[in-house]
Amino acid sequence: MGGARTAAYVGLVMANMLPFPVTAIAADLGANMLEDSMPPELVTARKYLGYASLASAGVFVAKMGYSMIKTAVQYAAKRGSKAASRGTGAMSSSLSKRADEIAERKKNAPHGSCPIGCFTAGTLVWAATGRVAPGFGRWHHI
Repeated sequence: MGGARTAAYVGLVMANMLPFPVTAIAADLGANMLEDSMPPELVTARKYLGYASLASAGVFVAKMGYSMIKTAVQYAAKRGSKAASRGTGAMSSSLSKRADEIAERKKNAPHGSCPIGCFTAGTLVWAATGRVAPGFGRWHHI
């Protein structure tokens, strides 16, 4: 019976290392239940395997961080450190210019007309309540 328990314990420890969370948790719980009857060498080996998997995860995160820092330094060296802020500033500046233009057109538009081009083609527009005439309703307030 001891050989079967040892084999089950080793199998559960190996299944614990699989990248499937539900399987790993179930295998870890099973290995914990069998740990009392196992030789201390196997328990120590399991701990070292846990340390090794934790170390490999740490190495992966460190490599990823190194790659991110290296890419950021290369980008800053190639384009300058203010390249990213210039791009977002230009975008926000262009949006504010468009908003100012629309506000100016609204202020200068005659009453009842749409300053941003609503119904300029004179096409029929239907709503849930029926036909909407050009310059009617909420459209002339835009």
